[in-house]
Amino acid sequence: MADPLVEAGPESGISAAPATRRSTMTTRRLLYAALALLALLHQDAWNWDTLSWTLGLPAGLFHHIAFCLAVSTVMAALLRLDRTSDPDRDQ
Repeated sequence: MADPLVEAGPESGISAAPATRRSTMTTRRLLYAALALLALLHQDAWNWDTLSWTLGLPAGLFHHIAFCLAVSTVMAALLRLDRTSDPDRDQ
């Protein structure tokens, strides 16, 4: 009989609780929604005619740099979530 105080994990032979899977699915859906929102924000139509500068860069270039950093962060979170959500999968 497994000790109830031992955490679930691949080495313990105990599968993750359904609440953990539900939390993972909710997080994954939120990250996909963030990607969809970022895809819409990538079409920066409001910046096309802007001649202003932000932090020493043209507004469009600054927007693109911020967009790339945001997408990279969301994709890294998705990758981390995918790698930790199914520890039994072959890598």
